Amino acid sequence: MDTENREFMRAIPCQACGQLLMEPVYYQVEFRAAAAPGKRYFSTGRYVCSLACAEQLAAQQPTHEPIPYPTEGAPSDPHLRQYRWLYAFLETPGYPAATERSGKWMVFVKLNEVDAFWERVRNALQVGKLGDNAKVSTDPSTHKAGGVEHRVVCIYSYDGADEDDVWRIRASLRELDVSWEIFYKLDTATRAGIYSGKGTKASLYRG
Repeated sequence: MDTENREFMRAIPCQACGQLLMEPVYYQVEFRAAAAPGKRYFSTGRYVCSLACAEQLAAQQPTHEPIPYPTEGAPSDPHLRQYRWLYAFLETPGYPAATERSGKWMVFVKLNEVDAFWERVRNALQVGKLGDNAKVSTDPSTHKAGGVEHRVVCIYSYDGADEDDVWRIRASLRELDVSWEIFYKLDTATRAGIYSGKGTKASLYRG
Protein backbone atom coordinates (compact mmCIF):
# COMPACT_ATOMS: atom_id res chain seq x y z
CA MET A 1 0.00 0.00 0.00
CA ASP A 2 1.10 3.57 -0.43
CA THR A 3 3.43 4.66 2.36
CA GLU A 4 1.86 8.08 2.07
CA ASN A 5 -1.55 6.47 2.69
CA ARG A 6 -0.46 3.70 5.05
CA GLU A 7 -1.73 5.38 8.20
CA PHE A 8 -5.22 5.55 6.69
CA MET A 9 -5.43 1.86 5.86
CA ARG A 10 -6.27 -1.19 7.92
CA ALA A 11 -6.56 -4.89 7.16
CA ILE A 12 -9.39 -6.03 4.90
CA PRO A 13 -10.84 -9.56 5.25
CA CYS A 14 -10.73 -11.90 2.28
CA GLN A 15 -14.29 -12.12 0.99
CA ALA A 16 -13.91 -15.81 0.22
CA CYS A 17 -12.23 -17.28 3.32
CA GLY A 18 -12.21 -14.38 5.80
CA GLN A 19 -8.43 -14.23 6.25
CA LEU A 20 -7.15 -10.70 6.91
CA LEU A 21 -5.24 -9.22 3.98
CA MET A 22 -2.12 -7.88 5.64
CA GLU A 23 0.14 -7.90 2.59
CA PRO A 24 0.55 -4.74 0.47
CA VAL A 25 -0.58 -6.59 -2.68
CA TYR A 26 -3.87 -8.40 -2.98
CA TYR A 27 -6.22 -9.65 -5.69
CA GLN A 28 -9.40 -7.84 -6.60
CA VAL A 29 -11.93 -9.93 -8.48
CA GLU A 30 -14.10 -7.86 -10.81
CA PHE A 31 -17.42 -8.97 -12.27
CA ARG A 32 -17.75 -7.00 -15.48
CA ALA A 33 -20.87 -6.39 -17.51
CA ALA A 34 -21.43 -4.45 -20.71
CA ALA A 35 -22.80 -0.95 -20.29
CA ALA A 36 -25.84 0.15 -22.23
CA PRO A 37 -25.17 2.88 -24.83
CA GLY A 38 -25.05 6.31 -23.23
CA LYS A 39 -25.10 4.91 -19.71
CA ARG A 40 -22.39 4.95 -17.08
CA TYR A 41 -21.85 1.70 -15.24
CA PHE A 42 -19.19 0.31 -12.96
CA SER A 43 -18.02 -3.19 -12.06
CA THR A 44 -18.07 -4.19 -8.43
CA GLY A 45 -15.05 -5.94 -6.96
CA ARG A 46 -14.25 -8.48 -4.27
CA TYR A 47 -11.01 -8.48 -2.27
CA VAL A 48 -9.45 -11.91 -1.88
CA CYS A 49 -6.18 -13.23 -0.47
CA SER A 50 -5.16 -15.71 -3.17
CA LEU A 51 -5.78 -16.87 -6.70
CA ALA A 52 -7.59 -19.93 -5.29
CA CYS A 53 -10.05 -17.69 -3.43
CA ALA A 54 -10.47 -15.55 -6.55
CA GLU A 55 -11.36 -18.64 -8.58
CA GLN A 56 -13.77 -19.74 -5.86
CA LEU A 57 -15.64 -16.43 -5.97
CA ALA A 58 -15.65 -16.36 -9.75
CA ALA A 59 -17.20 -19.84 -9.81
CA GLN A 60 -19.86 -18.78 -7.32
CA GLN A 61 -20.71 -15.56 -9.13
CA PRO A 62 -19.60 -15.76 -12.76
CA THR A 63 -21.67 -12.78 -13.90
CA HIS A 64 -22.76 -9.52 -12.37
CA GLU A 65 -25.51 -7.17 -13.37
CA PRO A 66 -24.36 -3.67 -14.38
CA ILE A 67 -24.96 -1.04 -11.74
CA PRO A 68 -25.32 2.67 -12.61
CA TYR A 69 -22.69 4.92 -11.15
CA PRO A 70 -24.25 6.58 -8.07
CA THR A 71 -23.96 10.36 -8.43
CA GLU A 72 -26.46 11.65 -5.87
CA GLY A 73 -26.19 11.86 -2.12
CA ALA A 74 -23.58 12.47 0.55
CA PRO A 75 -20.44 10.33 1.02
CA SER A 76 -21.26 9.78 4.70
CA ASP A 77 -24.70 8.31 3.92
CA PRO A 78 -24.61 4.66 5.12
CA HIS A 79 -27.06 3.68 2.36
CA LEU A 80 -24.30 4.34 -0.20
CA ARG A 81 -21.77 1.99 1.40
CA GLN A 82 -22.78 -0.89 -0.87
CA TYR A 83 -21.53 1.03 -3.92
CA ARG A 84 -18.14 1.85 -2.33
CA TRP A 85 -17.83 5.08 -4.40
CA LEU A 86 -19.89 8.16 -5.17
CA TYR A 87 -19.13 9.84 -8.49
CA ALA A 88 -19.32 13.27 -10.12
CA PHE A 89 -18.93 13.99 -13.83
CA LEU A 90 -18.37 17.13 -15.89
CA GLU A 91 -21.56 17.45 -17.93
CA THR A 92 -20.27 19.93 -20.52
CA PRO A 93 -17.89 18.89 -23.34
CA GLY A 94 -14.41 20.27 -23.82
CA TYR A 95 -12.09 18.41 -21.46
CA PRO A 96 -9.86 15.86 -23.28
CA ALA A 97 -10.78 12.17 -23.16
CA ALA A 98 -8.73 9.98 -20.84
CA THR A 99 -5.61 8.36 -22.29
CA GLU A 100 -3.79 5.25 -21.12
CA ARG A 101 -1.77 7.62 -18.88
CA SER A 102 -4.75 8.96 -16.92
CA GLY A 103 -4.43 9.41 -13.18
CA LYS A 104 -5.77 11.15 -10.10
CA TRP A 105 -4.92 13.34 -7.15
CA MET A 106 -5.87 11.56 -3.90
CA VAL A 107 -7.17 13.63 -1.01
CA PHE A 108 -7.96 12.08 2.39
CA VAL A 109 -10.65 13.94 4.33
CA LYS A 110 -12.10 13.37 7.80
CA LEU A 111 -15.56 11.85 7.82
CA ASN A 112 -17.10 14.87 9.54
CA GLU A 113 -15.70 17.11 6.80
CA VAL A 114 -16.11 14.95 3.70
CA ASP A 115 -19.69 15.90 2.77
CA ALA A 116 -18.89 19.62 2.63
CA PHE A 117 -15.60 18.98 0.81
CA TRP A 118 -17.26 16.70 -1.74
CA GLU A 119 -19.83 19.40 -2.49
CA ARG A 120 -17.01 21.88 -3.16
CA VAL A 121 -15.34 19.35 -5.47
CA ARG A 122 -18.59 18.80 -7.37
CA ASN A 123 -19.08 22.54 -7.83
CA ALA A 124 -15.48 23.10 -8.96
CA LEU A 125 -15.81 20.21 -11.41
CA GLN A 126 -18.91 21.64 -13.01
CA VAL A 127 -17.32 25.05 -13.65
CA GLY A 128 -14.29 23.50 -15.33
CA LYS A 129 -11.72 23.99 -12.57
CA LEU A 130 -10.83 20.30 -12.31
CA GLY A 131 -10.90 17.45 -14.86
CA ASP A 132 -14.02 15.67 -16.06
CA ASN A 133 -14.70 13.30 -13.17
CA ALA A 134 -14.08 12.62 -9.50
CA LYS A 135 -15.12 10.04 -6.94
CA VAL A 136 -15.26 9.72 -3.16
CA SER A 137 -15.18 6.58 -1.03
CA THR A 138 -18.42 5.62 0.72
CA ASP A 139 -16.92 2.51 2.36
CA PRO A 140 -15.87 3.10 5.98
CA SER A 141 -13.77 -0.05 6.26
CA THR A 142 -10.39 1.00 4.88
CA HIS A 143 -9.41 4.54 5.90
CA LYS A 144 -8.38 5.31 9.47
CA ALA A 145 -5.95 7.78 11.04
CA GLY A 146 -5.52 7.99 14.79
CA GLY A 147 -8.85 6.24 15.26
CA VAL A 148 -10.63 8.84 13.12
CA GLU A 149 -12.46 7.69 10.01
CA HIS A 150 -11.40 9.29 6.74
CA ARG A 151 -12.62 9.04 3.16
CA VAL A 152 -10.47 9.33 0.05
CA VAL A 153 -11.49 11.68 -2.76
CA CYS A 154 -9.96 11.01 -6.19
CA ILE A 155 -9.82 13.90 -8.67
CA TYR A 156 -8.93 12.66 -12.14
CA SER A 157 -6.92 14.17 -14.97
CA TYR A 158 -6.95 12.86 -18.52
CA ASP A 159 -3.18 12.34 -18.84
CA GLY A 160 -0.47 12.30 -16.20
CA ALA A 161 2.08 13.33 -18.82
CA ASP A 162 0.30 16.67 -19.27
CA GLU A 163 1.99 18.33 -16.32
CA ASP A 164 0.40 21.71 -16.97
CA ASP A 165 -3.06 20.17 -16.57
CA VAL A 166 -2.05 18.03 -13.58
CA TRP A 167 -0.70 21.05 -11.70
CA ARG A 168 -3.59 23.26 -12.80
CA ILE A 169 -5.89 20.81 -11.03
CA ARG A 170 -3.61 20.81 -7.98
CA ALA A 171 -3.80 24.61 -7.87
CA SER A 172 -7.60 24.40 -7.98
CA LEU A 173 -7.57 21.97 -5.06
CA ARG A 174 -5.58 24.53 -3.06
CA GLU A 175 -8.47 26.93 -3.71
CA LEU A 176 -10.67 24.27 -2.08
CA ASP A 177 -8.46 24.49 1.05
CA VAL A 178 -6.34 21.40 0.33
CA SER A 179 -3.20 23.03 1.70
CA TRP A 180 -1.40 19.85 2.79
CA GLU A 181 0.75 17.62 0.58
CA ILE A 182 -1.18 15.14 -1.58
CA PHE A 183 -0.19 12.51 -4.14
CA TYR A 184 -0.96 11.85 -7.81
CA LYS A 185 -1.09 8.24 -9.00
CA LEU A 186 -1.51 6.83 -12.51
CA ASP A 187 -4.50 4.56 -13.09
CA THR A 188 -2.20 1.98 -14.67
CA ALA A 189 -0.35 1.72 -11.35
CA THR A 190 -3.63 1.21 -9.50
CA ARG A 191 -4.85 -1.45 -11.92
CA ALA A 192 -1.50 -3.23 -11.72
CA GLY A 193 -1.70 -3.36 -7.92
CA ILE A 194 1.41 -1.20 -7.48
CA TYR A 195 1.68 0.36 -4.03
CA SER A 196 4.45 2.30 -2.35
CA GLY A 197 6.66 0.46 0.09
CA LYS A 198 9.61 -1.95 0.08
CA GLY A 199 11.51 0.29 -2.34
CA THR A 200 8.53 0.82 -4.67
CA LYS A 201 7.11 4.26 -5.38
CA ALA A 202 3.50 4.28 -6.57
CA SER A 203 2.78 8.00 -6.91
CA LEU A 204 3.97 10.01 -9.91
CA TYR A 205 3.74 13.46 -8.31
CA ARG A 206 3.47 14.91 -4.84
CA GLY A 207 2.59 18.47 -4.10
